[in-house]
Amino acid sequence: MPILDDKGRLFGRVNLVDASALLVILFLLPVGLATYRVFRVPSPEIVKIDPGTVRVGGDQVLRLEGRNLRPYLHAYVAAAGQAPPFVDPPTNPNEAAFLLERPTVAELRLPKMAPGVYDLYLYDEGREVARRLSAFTVVTPEAYAPEAPVEKAVLEIAIRFDVDETVASLIHVGDVDLGPSARRASEPATVISLRRLPAPHRPIGFGVSPEGILGASVSPPQIRIEAVVRVGVVKNLGVWLDGTRPVRAGEMFAFATSDWVANGFITRVSVVRRAPEDRAGSRD
Repeated sequence: MPILDDKGRLFGRVNLVDASALLVILFLLPVGLATYRVFRVPSPEIVKIDPGTVRVGGDQVLRLEGRNLRPYLHAYVAAAGQAPPFVDPPTNPNEAAFLLERPTVAELRLPKMAPGVYDLYLYDEGREVARRLSAFTVVTPEAYAPEAPVEKAVLEIAIRFDVDETVASLIHVGDVDLGPSARRASEPATVISLRRLPAPHRPIGFGVSPEGILGASVSPPQIRIEAVVRVGVVKNLGVWLDGTRPVRAGEMFAFATSDWVANGFITRVSVVRRAPEDRAGSRD
């Protein structure tokens, strides 16, 4: 029997066009499955909520730890066992502000809430993607029990300052921060090492003169200071604090002495030592 007969059939049974279509489908199925696995967005997961109890009228801020967290998620709260009622945003009284730090950590700022036990829901474009039942409890101030003392540590933080030559010449090893946050810190921020590098660019400013003429000006040459600063901190809701300011990579850090003032950008944070009960070095 010929492989292809005069009617275009394979082995006299299957039409050649149908066989070709079947082969294409069999080829596309694994390709489509592989594409789905590569490009699908994994669902967020809620692993931990801290603290588990907040008080009425206090700082109703929660730290959410999870997996696959992403920007633009919406967080809603509801009394335990009840789905959150929805109204047109942005007036939804059940929505908590969702502030993403990284794919595993986010901060939730709760709306005004009455005492009770609450569930937490995460939504993405109107679709529920995660929930945590009995996620936290709101209590009256009288019933609120303070949590364990906050963790203390000494950090070394790498800070990048871009300053003009005049300020750069005033920055030295041993300089101590005298700003408002420093007055609340257990160990004020102190420069322990630094190096001076050329800044990558000179900022250009534009303006209009009183005569209506558009002009441009180039800022004075800048020097980039890569400084390592040692500072005493405490941990609150999983965030290291120098006084009242957060100390973590990506945050701005204002440093002020009697001779110079500059705003820097934190690029790295390392734990030098913790409180006496936990001196193991680590990196945050």
